[in-house]
Amino acid sequence: MNRLPMTIARSWRLVRAGRNPLARGWERLEAGLLIGAALCALLALPLAVLQGAQAYADQLELSDRQRAERHPATAVTLSNAPDPAARPDGTPTPGTAQVPARWTVIGSERRGNVTVNEGTAAGAAVPIWLDPRGDLVAAPVTAAEAAATGIGVGTAIWLSAITVLGGLYWVGRKALDRSRAAEWEREWSRIAPDWTRH
Repeated sequence: MNRLPMTIARSWRLVRAGRNPLARGWERLEAGLLIGAALCALLALPLAVLQGAQAYADQLELSDRQRAERHPATAVTLSNAPDPAARPDGTPTPGTAQVPARWTVIGSERRGNVTVNEGTAAGAAVPIWLDPRGDLVAAPVTAAEAAATGIGVGTAIWLSAITVLGGLYWVGRKALDRSRAAEWEREWSRIAPDWTRH
């Protein structure tokens, strides 16, 4: 069972206004740290979503520019790609390989290496993307890739915020633990003679 909600609820009871004879100053401060960290984590969520949405929009804009500058074409492989490696049970492991290929740009033949699936035979037609000069370029960013980038950016920002807040809470709690231990040591030094007198 996740104990975090119970811990936050207990901390809220300690930090809220009112008289609680069982809540000491140290506990109120520690509870305040935990509640503050949880609230900051919640406030960081909209920021992470906004940054993720901006990254998604930027990638879509890049995709539009790339599609305006690049055009699809077809290349023909000039040699066989290596066969796929086999797993211990004999089933093939899919992979890709670079093989030489040729394509035509305004009546002129061009050559270069293209990425194909392992096991592709010579003479196979392979879709490629070319820049205005007819050179090989990567395919434009797709909508799915743009969405993955946006989700990745938003998630990374929120996880970073949680990590920083968790670290700050941990440092604050350790500092409070040291202060509590020092205060208990001082209190024990004050009352120890009364306990050990008899």
